[in-house]
Amino acid sequence: MNKKYQSIKTFGIRILANRFNEGMISLALILLVIWLLSNVTFIFQPIGQFISLVVFPVVLTLIMYYLMAPIVDWLEKHRLPRALSISLIFLSLVGLVVLLSWTIFPTIEEQIKSLAKNFPTLIRDTNKEIEKLLDEPFMYQFHDQIMEQLSKVSKYAIDFGQKASRSALSSMSDIIDTIEKTFIGLVVTPFMLFYLLKDDAKVLPFVLSLLPVKWRSETTSVVSEINQKLSSYIRGQLLIAVFVTVVLAISFSICGLNYGITLAVLAGILNFLVPSFGSLIAMVPALCLALMQGPWMLVWVAVIFYVQQHLQSHLILPLVLGNQLEIHPLTVLIVLLWAGKVFGLVGMILSIPLYASTKVIVQHAYAWYRVNSGLYEESEPKN
Repeated sequence: MNKKYQSIKTFGIRILANRFNEGMISLALILLVIWLLSNVTFIFQPIGQFISLVVFPVVLTLIMYYLMAPIVDWLEKHRLPRALSISLIFLSLVGLVVLLSWTIFPTIEEQIKSLAKNFPTLIRDTNKEIEKLLDEPFMYQFHDQIMEQLSKVSKYAIDFGQKASRSALSSMSDIIDTIEKTFIGLVVTPFMLFYLLKDDAKVLPFVLSLLPVKWRSETTSVVSEINQKLSSYIRGQLLIAVFVTVVLAISFSICGLNYGITLAVLAGILNFLVPSFGSLIAMVPALCLALMQGPWMLVWVAVIFYVQQHLQSHLILPLVLGNQLEIHPLTVLIVLLWAGKVFGLVGMILSIPLYASTKVIVQHAYAWYRVNSGLYEESEPKN
């Protein structure tokens, strides 16, 4: 019995002595834990509810922090107390909101009300413009195909509107819950932001104090790199959003597009939230409204979006962000499409920052594994 036990022990030691086997066993244990957790999801429902409540204020706080932290640091370097610097920036933001409420917001509100009021008339005008276009001689050969596609689009729009109406009525409790969470988030965010800006220098040392000493140097490197990438990304997206809003607002005003200010602000917001796809999403309603003013307006708006996208991709984006994220454009496209399909709009908004952060962690983990696994050591050639 003792010899049998000894042989089993020796066999186990030999298996664990091989680093590859050790890694595979660890992976198998991780997968086993994931499978077990997937079968007891009901235990984590309260945790999920808590996360859904705090995710909005936390994300909003982090965005505002990365935008405001450099200003606070600059003011502090010029011998202004940190708490006073934060208070001055808060007051400046309140003043900016008040200024916008007197200037831009009334225009946007008026345009939205006008669009809602005149929407049936605009639809009729659009149908007339399409009929005129189809009556042109060069469009005869495409007449039947276009009418068939328009009929399908109209049917889809009607079905979508009916489903949306039923969904809105049946999910009124979800809408109220979302409004409550948004309100709570907007109330809590200023307090979270103030204390994060005030005590941000204490956060990392506190986290490091909870970790083993030998992990602290690498953790500091990882956190610093993630912080730098997120900071560059958020500030860059804000500058791009401002650029898009200003360029489109001026261009739409010059060409005379109705509801141009509202469309420009919408495009700016979408560019901040959804990189690469923001202008494409905003272009859809802009082209629809342009068509209501005639085919030439449609051409002008298409040209404006093309020029804006070209300037953004080849001038503003390299100037603002450069290659700081080190993410290939094709990777950005794949990540956005996957996140949008699986998690919807929220997934598209958070996908790029989360991917950039995860990439940093994986790169450091892989570098550590290469050094410590012993699998990548090149053996010296024998004489």
